[in-house]
Amino acid sequence: MLQMSESGRIKIKMEIALFFQANPGTWETARGIALRLGRQAEPIGEELERLVELGLLERVGKGEQAVFHYVRPYMSSDLGA
Repeated sequence: MLQMSESGRIKIKMEIALFFQANPGTWETARGIALRLGRQAEPIGEELERLVELGLLERVGKGEQAVFHYVRPYMSSDLGA
C-alpha cells in the first residue's frame, strides 16, 4: 500500500468523481481508470473502493477484474412529482 497524504487521497477522489461525471456510462476496471487518468492503479483502486463505500460508485466483481460504474444520484424529480 502506498503512503499518501489526505490531500493526495482527496485529489484522486475528485479526479475519479469528475471522470465519472463527464463519462457517466463508463464501466471500467481500476487499471483502466488509472490509465485514463494517467495515474498508478494502486491508489486509484483504493479510492474507488472508498467511493463505493460512499455510494457514488458501484463495483461489479472482485479483485483486478472488478468493474466500477457511476451511480446516478436520486433526485426528487425522478418521482415525477
